[in-house]
Parts: sequence; structure tokens; C-alpha cells
Amino acid sequence: MDDRFIACFGEDFKNAYLKSLSEIRDYVSKFSDIFTINTYNLELDDLGRKREDSNYLSDKNISFLSNGIEIIVPLEDFWNDIKNYIPKSVTRLELPSRFIERDTMFLSSFPNLETLVVSEYGRLSPDEIKVIAENTNIKTIYYKDSGLGIDKYADNKGFSVLGEPYSYCLYGNTLYCSSEEPDISKEIESYFKPSVKISSYALDVSMIERLYDLADDRLKDDVIVEFDKCKYTIKLDKDKDAYQIKVESDNPVDVSRIVNYMSNKGISISNVLWKMTDKNYYNKDISSLESISNKVEISINYGDYLDASYEDFKGLLESVKWYRKIISESNLSSVEKVMFA
Repeated sequence: MDDRFIACFGEDFKNAYLKSLSEIRDYVSKFSDIFTINTYNLELDDLGRKREDSNYLSDKNISFLSNGIEIIVPLEDFWNDIKNYIPKSVTRLELPSRFIERDTMFLSSFPNLETLVVSEYGRLSPDEIKVIAENTNIKTIYYKDSGLGIDKYADNKGFSVLGEPYSYCLYGNTLYCSSEEPDISKEIESYFKPSVKISSYALDVSMIERLYDLADDRLKDDVIVEFDKCKYTIKLDKDKDAYQIKVESDNPVDVSRIVNYMSNKGISISNVLWKMTDKNYYNKDISSLESISNKVEISINYGDYLDASYEDFKGLLESVKWYRKIISESNLSSVEKVMFA
């Protein structure tokens, strides 16, 4: 929240909560599983109206909710006065980002805490995420009101994960995302299923598996790992307990790379589809695929509607090379070469 709101509403709020601090502490101490601190949705117009009328929105200073409390501004003094009354048994906390940023290590005092929700617009820094991941048992961090671009977290140890229409970041054991519940009707969701996009400089299958474990069902359709000139789409085939892989690249080495990588990790692969981004297939050296052809079923898409098995595609390339050799070695005119081709 903007500091201007705290400066404008803070004094009135502090006077109000101090008068009922004992009641607030008693109320907070009753929430043994889930506890929420929301902030009132203030707008810029409210600043002017509060300056004109000191009693403006005084009735919104603090409200008791079924799942916690709502306060008009996230005043740090208020947090310090009530935080030690939150039961250590809670499994889920919903707090303003200002409280989390200034007291990250306090979260480690909750041994059962697995879900942290940032209840107002704000963001945690990579260092704050690291502290949480390394010093607490939190598995999931949700951002409710932040239109957050999480790309920058790709430079950390974890993945930067973007899933339309929401954003996700996997950092260590912590899945971090921009919205807890998708604001999509069932009808729309059936047509536009969010996928997961992972951008990383290092492909690590164990992290992909951890993402599946942490993410909810709507994220399990596709996992996409993108590099500069290559994109891997990895899908778990539950029936076969193995992964299906699609590789979009102009280099067949990218196909053998991921197959060998996952095989060496002991990960089963049901099939691989290589979708060429460069359609000049007749110039390809596919010798790198030979070594993996006995490990996994390989399909190759070499045109908009052209698919072939590895063996069929290899035969096609050999035929094309044979024809090209005949053309180059024959004494044909330009017209004859075009007609022969």
C-alpha cells in the first residue's frame, strides 16, 4: 500500500485499535488453522476526503471477519501488537505484503504453516522468497492482487513459471503465484485451459516433477521449458506412468539431448514428437536420433500436416539425397532439373 494512505489514515487507525487491543488479541487467538488480515480498499479520492474530515471512514478502521480481521491500513505498530497472539498451529496465513517484508523470519515460528497469501498489492523480493523457502515449511505463496511479472526470478535457483492468465514461480520447494483462484467460469475454462511455462537456463527433471506435485490440477496439462531456440513441452502420461515430449526446434540434437537427459535420470518416456521449426528437412543431419531410436518412439513433424515415424523420415531423407545426387551428377538443363525434382 502507498505510504500516503498510511500517513493519512494511520493515526486515526492506531487510536481506534489501541482502545480495543485486548478484544482484538482475544479474537486473533481463536483462529487455530486459518487466519487472515485484509486491508480496506482505499482509493486516491479517499486521501482528500480524510484530510477534510478526520472522521471519514473511521468505521472502517477495523472489522471482525469470519476468517480474521480487516484493517484500513497495514500499520506496522498494529502488526507488532497482535502477531504473537496468532496461534502457532495455523496452516495458512493471509497478510499484507508490508507485514511479510518487514518480518519474514517471523514466519519460521509457525511449524505447520504451508500456505502464505499476500492479501494486498505488493511483491516479495528474490531474497525474501529465498528466506521463506529456506527457513519455513511454507510450500505455496499466493499473490491475490498483484499483476506481477515473475520473469526476473528465472535468474535464481528456481524456475520462472508463467501460466495464463496467472503467474507462477517455483523457487526451491515453494510454488509462488499471482492469484489463488482463477476468475474464470467453467465454460470459459473448458476452452482456455491455463498451461505452465517454465523458462530456465538449466533443465532439471526433478524440478518439473516437483512442480507437478505442488501445482493444482489445472496446471498439469502442459509444462513448457523454453530456451533461446528450442521449446520442450512435457506432459505426464498417467496411463503409462511416463512423459510425452514435444520438441520444437530446428536442431535434432535438442531431441536426443532431452531423451538422454531424462533417461539418465531414470525418467520413463512414452514417446517424443520433434516438430521442426525449420522446414528445410532435406538438409538435416539426423544421425543424433539414431542413438535414441531404440530407447523411445520418435515421431517427426516436418510440415504443417506432415508427420512420419523416425524410420519413415530417415527413408524419406535418403530418397531426397539420392535424387539430389542424381540431379547434381547428371548433365541436365535447368528446366530438366526442375522437372526431375
